[in-house]
Amino acid sequence: MNEDEFITLLGKTFNDEKVKEFLAACGIKKQPKLGHGDMDAYLENEKKGLEIVFRDERHLDVKSEEYEEGSLVLWNITMYGDDETFKRFEGNLPLGLKFNFGLKETKSKLGKKPAWEDSDLGEARWDFKGYCVFITFDEEFKEILNVAVQLPVK
Repeated sequence: MNEDEFITLLGKTFNDEKVKEFLAACGIKKQPKLGHGDMDAYLENEKKGLEIVFRDERHLDVKSEEYEEGSLVLWNITMYGDDETFKRFEGNLPLGLKFNFGLKETKSKLGKKPAWEDSDLGEARWDFKGYCVFITFDEEFKEILNVAVQLPVK
């Protein structure tokens, strides 16, 4: 799977064959299950630096299609760099990003300023048609720590 295919899977349900193939390729065999009162179900492969989140369709800010009631929708995929829990994601990051990019390089690569930025948290969000990209940087915004592609937020 190429790096930008992550984005094309957002908004698909767990039952979609492409999503199942993606999970298998990521070494994830478990099915997402919601805990009582939860809106998100997490699947992780810490050795591959991936966290995949499915959201109950009732809690989506923006729906990319009509879903059956109670569907679990692929909502977020996070690729980790240097982290205490996750090993570094070894694949290619989406949109041509690299973990050694700082904020300046990231803005240049994405072709615009972030829609939202929190310098205290070291996070920024870029909005695109049908998805957004959240990036967490180190304290000085000199290096990417993780990249998450996700369905849009309001």
